[in-house]
Amino acid sequence: MQVNRQITRRRLIQTSAVVASGVFVNPSAAQESNSPNERLNIASIGCTGRAAGNLDGVASQNIVAIADIDTNLLEKGSARFEGAAKYSDFRELLDKEHEKIDAVVVSTPDHCHA
Repeated sequence: MQVNRQITRRRLIQTSAVVASGVFVNPSAAQESNSPNERLNIASIGCTGRAAGNLDGVASQNIVAIADIDTNLLEKGSARFEGAAKYSDFRELLDKEHEKIDAVVVSTPDHCHA
């Protein structure tokens, strides 16, 4: 079976029109994807220093819980996210919030790395 690989002007215009229509249809779908129902519920382990920068990257999502062993830093860092539950132990955060969270941002200091 031979395939006709010759492209006519009419076929080129038809194909281009179909492809171009997809470009105009898809952006509206992308805009609708920012629905509040589609936001992630995120917990953070660490909330100042490098963690603050990491949280900037997900600030458009729902920050539902924050943990930091230093209570002073916990108060300072959590002020940005009203309504977020605060914990001084990340294990307690995970035990109590595990059903609510979709993701966890882990931002511990360098001396905590293995």
